[in-house]
Amino acid sequence: MNRKVTIIGIVLAFLVASILSFWYFRTKEEGAWVCQNGEWVKQGEPTGPKPTWECQEGERVSGEEEEEAFDQAKFERSKQIAQKAAENAPTYKFDGFDLKFESSEALPCASCWEFTFSFSSSHSGYGDRTGQILAQVITPHQIRVNVQDEEVVVVVTDRTFDELKQIFLK
Repeated sequence: MNRKVTIIGIVLAFLVASILSFWYFRTKEEGAWVCQNGEWVKQGEPTGPKPTWECQEGERVSGEEEEEAFDQAKFERSKQIAQKAAENAPTYKFDGFDLKFESSEALPCASCWEFTFSFSSSHSGYGDRTGQILAQVITPHQIRVNVQDEEVVVVVTDRTFDELKQIFLK
């Protein structure tokens, strides 16, 4: 009789442990971005970069959805493409130095990212300033490069100068 009780106890303990383990792993919070007070907030460890589109309160981009949409290799290639675009932007090419990667954000389309870099230039102004009278002053800049399907679509410095069209933004 004592042996039967021991076996039944072990089986019940195993059953309870199995049910609790299943419940824990089934309900465990995965990495996700959640909209709180109109801003994306990181919960856990999301697999992809922070979404950049405006969010609705309570909206959630789960790790599972992100995993399907996020291609790490494509992201890395896009980042390299963005860095080359920043290095070849007229403002940086003219007298820029110390280019540093700052951040990346996913844009609301597949394989679309915005990469932000910072750099300094030896003179004030934007673009190719050859032949202009320039103030010689170290000027910090921030350059944003949007890449869609591994193609550069936007390069803007300080939210002021369109490097592709070489015009000031209004």
